[in-house]
Amino acid sequence: FKMLKMMVPLPAVQQQMMKDGLDPDILDQDHNLPYKPKPPLREMEEYKKYFKMLKMMVPLPAVQQQMMKDGLDPDILDQDHNLPYKPKPPLREMEEYKKYFKMLKMM
Repeated sequence: FKMLKMMVPLPAVQQQMMKDGLDPDILDQDHNLPYKPKPPLREMEEYKKYFKMLKMMVPLPAVQQQMMKDGLDPDILDQDHNLPYKPKPPLREMEEYKKYFKMLKMM
């Protein structure tokens, strides 16, 4: 919240929160109320169907294919299903790619 008070743009604050492993959605909530965490991945309505498919012994590649067909990221199945969904950071924020983006900036 200090960054917002210092007039740092909201997307930059959200990006920093994701980089630090925090949920940027809390900025959209009322700051005077207690924090309401997101439900675990397996309980999220849009993903229940796919976890049910896995429970019914449908092969993982078939479930991933169905997720891609439905416009969802199949990489979420690699995450811990008991934790909330954590989106991947943009490529420029990933350590293994930072040096290449820095090289492009120098041109």
